[in-house]
Amino acid sequence: MGRDPGVLLIRADAGLQMGTGHVMRCLALCQAWQDLGGRAELVTAGLPEPLQRRMELEQCGVHLLECPAGSLQDADTTAELAAQTAATAVVLDGYHFDDRYRCQLDQAGLRLLQIDDFGRPADGGMILNQNAWATAADYPGCSPQSTLLAGSRFALLRREFAAQRIQTPRVRDRPERILVSCGGSDPTRAVDRILLQLRAAPRLIREVVVVLGAVNDRAEEVRALAASLPFSVRIEQNCRDMAGLMRDADLAIIAAGTTSWEMACCGLPMICVVTAGNQVRVAETIAALGMGWNAGWMDDHATANVSALLQSLDGQEAILRAASERCLRQVDGQGAGRVAALLAGPALKLRHATAEDSERLWRWRNEATVRQVSFSSAEISWEDHSRWYSGRLQQADCDILIACNDEDRPVGQVRLDLRSGGAVISISIAEEFRGAGYGTTLIRLATNYAFVQRGLGWVDAMIREENVASQKAFLKAEYQQRAETTDGQQGLRFTAWNSSVQALNG
Repeated sequence: MGRDPGVLLIRADAGLQMGTGHVMRCLALCQAWQDLGGRAELVTAGLPEPLQRRMELEQCGVHLLECPAGSLQDADTTAELAAQTAATAVVLDGYHFDDRYRCQLDQAGLRLLQIDDFGRPADGGMILNQNAWATAADYPGCSPQSTLLAGSRFALLRREFAAQRIQTPRVRDRPERILVSCGGSDPTRAVDRILLQLRAAPRLIREVVVVLGAVNDRAEEVRALAASLPFSVRIEQNCRDMAGLMRDADLAIIAAGTTSWEMACCGLPMICVVTAGNQVRVAETIAALGMGWNAGWMDDHATANVSALLQSLDGQEAILRAASERCLRQVDGQGAGRVAALLAGPALKLRHATAEDSERLWRWRNEATVRQVSFSSAEISWEDHSRWYSGRLQQADCDILIACNDEDRPVGQVRLDLRSGGAVISISIAEEFRGAGYGTTLIRLATNYAFVQRGLGWVDAMIREENVASQKAFLKAEYQQRAETTDGQQGLRFTAWNSSVQALNG
């Protein structure tokens, strides 16, 4: 389990118009933080009673605010609660937390994670966009002081989804058991519209399971509609085993939101409908990645093409199996753990090396302990290093990065030598900072840089067999041991893969 990461303070709201997505994905982060041995607490200006009970059952404390959500008073109160609870990090998940709000918390010296769905840059801290479409290109104004976590490898999913994740794609020749879900509140009544469209394909359907969120106040109306349909409809509200329902279904029909990544983790192909502007890119991405189909808008002005898509899948075993396989490639259910590990680790940020770093890197490279674990243990002369370093800084296929702590002191370096579609990584930590947990954090940050900023599909680490400490650090950072190294070097090869790039190319 490692050292206690302390208290994680989460600031998120839920309600009839807002839905429950912000709070529920933060619940996944709460669970991952607890798995590390820490404690999580929620600060909220709006939390329906069923969700409050759920958070308490998950042993997550709840603090109810009595001020306008997103106001400076809200920010001040959150900062005060962070001080009272001795929080080590604060998470913001909501569209009403603007630059002024973040600035208030930043001035309080708090370590921040901003969860975002729109590509809004932030000045400092971590930014998380868990959507499969998210890349560094969506954050052109992102501050160099910020760490961007982008893509579905960081999807915040609760424990249940990883636990019930299937290992092989589903094999179905027709979608007979259908799961319908349109978020925690469904203010546009998308569930009703979907059920009415399914009425056009009764011969295909054995059962429809409709999931209504905790804050949906129209359960009786939906039940009345379901009773009039020519197939079996089961209503589940405030469901505690969503992953189990996904496991038993052949196909999902959903509003394209956070639930999409839950379905993907369970290998469940999906037809997506769009009920709000922030769902457009999700639905388009699901279709582009081959994980499902985009039925388009479903509101008072447009009717999504659900019925025709459903009927087109009758007898299409190969297509359904391929969609299930693409889902499993895209989301592995470990995203919340990755985010929690980065938040809990030592505060580090990466910057590109400059000419002024040359002497520092020369000294680090010639340290006796570094040379002992290097494939080349000879001491490097200043002249040779200077010639090599100036050349490397000019090469587009090499990134040299400096890791700095929260006091802006350089603590280590990472080099990425780019290959076709990937890179070979090497790292080192300055002698005075070893033993403080920087190694694994640096590997995680550098790998994230390679995947997000560089868009690479894989990263290899070449490690000598006797360098057990480095092997453990890379394994802890989710690298997998493959085989002996190549290029004439004797040792071990460890690899991390970017699931997003695999899915796009697969």
